[in-house]
Amino acid sequence: MEITGRLIKILPDVEGEGQRGHWVKGGFVIETGEDFPRKVAFITFGEERVAMVKNIPMASMVQVTFTPESREFNERWYTDL
Repeated sequence: MEITGRLIKILPDVEGEGQRGHWVKGGFVIETGEDFPRKVAFITFGEERVAMVKNIPMASMVQVTFTPESREFNERWYTDL
């Protein structure tokens, strides 16, 4: 899927240690340019992708290609983009 919007916020990094070693994730929020603009938050995994997002100037128009994914925890569903 693809969506285009203006970068309005870069989310703080989260780091941790897992079975496969060190990991880092970050995120960002865009606002679409529709008649009724929507804010959409995205998660990025890996140092390269997190650094790439930080290099995008704020308020830039970006096109994001993503795969929606949902997961269940305690009979509640959560979706990451």
